[in-house]
Formats: sequence, C-alpha cells, structure tokens
Amino acid sequence: MMMKGEIYLTKNKHLMHIFCLAFLVLCLFISPLKASETEAVKTNAQKEDSALSHLSDAIKKQKEKLTPKPPEPYEVTFTEYGPAIEKALAKAGIKKTYVETIKYKYPDSALNQLKNMTDEQKLDMAAGILYIKKCSYGRVSQADILRESAAIVYYASRYKIPRAEAFAMADLESHCTPHCVGRRGPVGPYQVHWPSHSKKLIRKKIVDNRNDMFDADKGVHAGLYVFANYINYSGSIQKSLRHYLGRSSKRYTKMFYKRVNNFKNVRSKLKKSL
Repeated sequence: MMMKGEIYLTKNKHLMHIFCLAFLVLCLFISPLKASETEAVKTNAQKEDSALSHLSDAIKKQKEKLTPKPPEPYEVTFTEYGPAIEKALAKAGIKKTYVETIKYKYPDSALNQLKNMTDEQKLDMAAGILYIKKCSYGRVSQADILRESAAIVYYASRYKIPRAEAFAMADLESHCTPHCVGRRGPVGPYQVHWPSHSKKLIRKKIVDNRNDMFDADKGVHAGLYVFANYINYSGSIQKSLRHYLGRSSKRYTKMFYKRVNNFKNVRSKLKKSL
C-alpha cells in the first residue's frame, strides 16, 4: 500500500507533467504566431520600402523632366558669308565666331537664313550692318545689328519692299533701335503704333505681346508688315508715308528719301571696295 506522502508526490508529479505539457503546447502555439507576426512585420516593412523606393523614383523622374538638360557641346560651323558680309564684319569689328554664336543663340532669327540669301541680298545685309552701326550712334548691340540687318533684308524681300527704303524707314523712325519707345504708343525699330495694330499683329502670329516688339527680329517683322500694308493700300511708297506718319509732311518725306540715298551710298561704297 502507498503511503499518503507517496500519493501526494505522485499527484504532484502528474500535475507537473500536465503543466509541462500545457506549457509546451502553449509555446508551440505561440511560436508560429510570433513567426507569422514577424513575417507580417517584415512584409509590411518591405512593402513600405518598396513604396518609398517607387516614390523616390517618381520624384527623381519628375525632377529630371523639370530640370533643363544641359545644351549639347556647340561646334562652330561657318556659313559661306560671301565677300561683302566678311568685309562689313571686319569694318564693324565683329568676329565670324560671334556671328555663329548669335545664330546658335537665336535659332529662329533671320540671321539663320543667311545661307539661302542671294549675292544681292548679302550685299544689302552687309551694307545694313555698316549703316545700322553708323546711324544708331552706338545704341544698338552687335547682336542686334546682325539680327536686325538680316531681318530687314529677309522680311523686306518677303513683303516686296525695296530694301533701301526698308532700312531708311527704320533709321527715320528710331535710328534702327529695337528697344525704342515713342510718346504716344509707338514701339520698336519701326515705331509701330501698338494700340492700333496690336490685334492684327497678334492674330497674324507675328508677335505674342507688346514686349515682342522690342525684339530685333519680331520688331522688324511687325514694322515691315505694317509698312507693306500701307504701301499696298496707298499704291506707292511715297503715298504710304502720309499714312505711316498719320498726316502729310513734306519734311518727313524729304528726311525719308535722304536716308534712302544714305543707305544706297553705303552700299555703293562697299560694293566698290570688294
């Protein structure tokens, strides 16, 4: 027979076994939970890292779109200027490398039409460079002298205006100064009256706003467009001067034709020196 103490110890042993088994089962049950929780945390962390990575890539791509790309290395390629323009550049103290730089800087400039100009147009442009340099009294930069001279030759040819008259009108109105502003609304090298002509010039997409009138190319284009319309309306250049000025003036007409002769003299001298 078992004694009471032995029975008590036996019961305690059974209880200990049961407790151990329960603890073991609990551990086995908790371990997968902890493992799954750990995996879930890792998965969430990976997802967050992935989302941050995608966000970072998206921000980087957006920055690349907004950040302007550096221009490609510029290589100077000389145009066949012709003897007249080369002579005029030498007299005006303008280097050919500078001409190419301005052509590159202003890709829409009429200066880039130089390669398509005839010899007569090149002679007029060359005379224009010297003429603008002289009549502007140093108020026009070399870049604008080049652009304006090319633009006058190009747009005068387009609108069938004699090129000597086109240069003379720019001289008479502003001394060929692109940034010139008059008292009652005229702007640009041809002193176009902006309040009167703005809607048509914008509709024709010659300019987008008033500031474009001070651009050496766009200002010339706008001025010669208006001048051509007055010539076509009146039937002759001399009669168009009354419309351009807004009134008849013998003095204005005399000053205009004096400048026409001045330009022709510059052109003639340049041609003889070639």
